[in-house]
Amino acid sequence: MSAGRDDRRDEERKPGPGGAAGTPQQEVSGTGPDGLPERLPGPEWVVSEAGATSSFVKPFLYALGRIRENEQLTPAQYADRAKQLMIDRLGMSAELPVAAFAHGAIGIMTDHTTYFDGFALLLHLRQGLSVAVRKTDRDESRFVSEAVEDVESFDLHDERPGRSIGSLFTSVTRHAGLVGEHQIDIALIGALPPGVGVAYYSTLVTAALRAVHVLEGRTVDDREIRRQASDALEQWLGRPVSPAYLIAAEAMDEAPFLLVDTKTGERLSLDVPPSERPGWAIVDTRSGDLPPTESVLERRRKSVRALQDVKEKLFPNLESLRDLAHRDLDRAVAAVPRRSRSVLRYLISENRNVQQLVVSIRRRDWQYFGGVMMISQAAKQNDWSTATAGIRSVVELADRHGLEGIHGAVQTGESGSILILGRPFSLPAFLDDVKEASTGDTNREITTFIV
Repeated sequence: MSAGRDDRRDEERKPGPGGAAGTPQQEVSGTGPDGLPERLPGPEWVVSEAGATSSFVKPFLYALGRIRENEQLTPAQYADRAKQLMIDRLGMSAELPVAAFAHGAIGIMTDHTTYFDGFALLLHLRQGLSVAVRKTDRDESRFVSEAVEDVESFDLHDERPGRSIGSLFTSVTRHAGLVGEHQIDIALIGALPPGVGVAYYSTLVTAALRAVHVLEGRTVDDREIRRQASDALEQWLGRPVSPAYLIAAEAMDEAPFLLVDTKTGERLSLDVPPSERPGWAIVDTRSGDLPPTESVLERRRKSVRALQDVKEKLFPNLESLRDLAHRDLDRAVAAVPRRSRSVLRYLISENRNVQQLVVSIRRRDWQYFGGVMMISQAAKQNDWSTATAGIRSVVELADRHGLEGIHGAVQTGESGSILILGRPFSLPAFLDDVKEASTGDTNREITTFIV
């Protein structure tokens, strides 16, 4: 299922051509790779006695169209499209473009690992980003994306700090050790929304580094790519990032969940048969794709201070918050100064929540999984102060839609995006309700994606 932009309005709730009144339907012949039926049931199920499409089938057809509205590309197809985009937008050159791809991964319970070396759980996507690069004799580098019509020009050797796409690729090529004074052309295509924050930029930088090394004719292993990506991102952002997103970007299999140990750098793919997988969506409240740098640095300082407080008051040999057992959390909270209590509660509970989610995956208990997401979101609002008014509104709406098949919601990437869990055919109508309910809580229109 593709993470395309979900821009349809109410009038598009009508079924497609295959669901028109009285139109014969084929029998079910099996399921596709996403676990959805390849063909809908026969006419006795679709057409009512009066000859009109039944009220039950209309939302089914609507949801099916929304979930499948974008094509699903393979990594090789992503790479080919990136190279073609470069030629189409920037023209032919003596230098042929090369391209590389990285899968996207969205944090379900991940952002606490920005502050200590805990465990993380991510939703691993078939979609991702592909970056094509080629050397050029021009006196400037150029960047194009299929999402933006303009060509952005910049000097690849200008190392002044900034948050532009040019400064990001300057950081990438510097840490990749790109040799020479030449400039490069860059093309980006993909199906990962930028609103998911560090998850997006981790995927982008991983794909870009892979492409640059191919351009230079080098073979570089994943661990070195990860080190370079971490250095490039931290230089660009001016603050630390969770290694979990970079570890997840290395994965090339299609299991839907990734469990990551950020201390050892190990990852474990958690597979679920397509027919048993829940549905996922993203709501981007457009309140910022990245948290303010100073806010992240301040939370990092608080996390370090909380560890010091626990060592001074209770466990002098404690080396990391990951080693503080959840059973000792209440004792630790009672022992430390008030300044560290909410920090400890949030970080240790998030690490514990990862274990709960893994158990839920193995049991296929998606309602319990959603409940843990909602508990985590409450902690983000009460103990971590990352949730905006727009995020709170969407989470409250998800809570009210529990009977309609929405299981949970949680902020991801400490950004303006919320990850929604529910039954696959419940998500499209819920996303429409989100758009209809959006008010002055956000400065820009909410956008939604089915993943």
